[in-house]
Amino acid sequence: MAAMTTSLFSYGTLEIPEVMATVTGRKFASTSAVLPDHARFLLHGETYPGIVHSYRAEVEGVLYQDVDRDSLALLDLFEGEFYRRETVHVTTASQQRVTAEAYLVPSDHELLLSQQPWERKHFVAQHLSGFLAYCRTFHGDQTRRLGMNQSAR
Repeated sequence: MAAMTTSLFSYGTLEIPEVMATVTGRKFASTSAVLPDHARFLLHGETYPGIVHSYRAEVEGVLYQDVDRDSLALLDLFEGEFYRRETVHVTTASQQRVTAEAYLVPSDHELLLSQQPWERKHFVAQHLSGFLAYCRTFHGDQTRRLGMNQSAR
């Protein structure tokens, strides 16, 4: 029986392949994609964004394919209680409509978002190095806690 996998739409730090690989310990096939009727903003006082429903807006991001159950468990922990993983429909660069999971900001947390857009270039230049160090620590701590075999990744 094949392992259950899913597609995951990422629009912030996880759209950076190095971050995704550091958090999960895996590399996934990916393609660019767009999520309609959503907008992306920085969280107040943070270096990462959240997305919320926003009519006629769209968010560009990355669609990772065949994300396995262990990786989703790590990602759920990484995203924490602030985000909610929901099913969304994205359109790939080849105009294919795909059902995927994405981490959205629930309406009861929307006030924590600023009106400032998140810019990948700025994040990479100013914050990526420190963020990757955090991700490495997270991955090591959580795989040990969950009893996952790190060497098999």
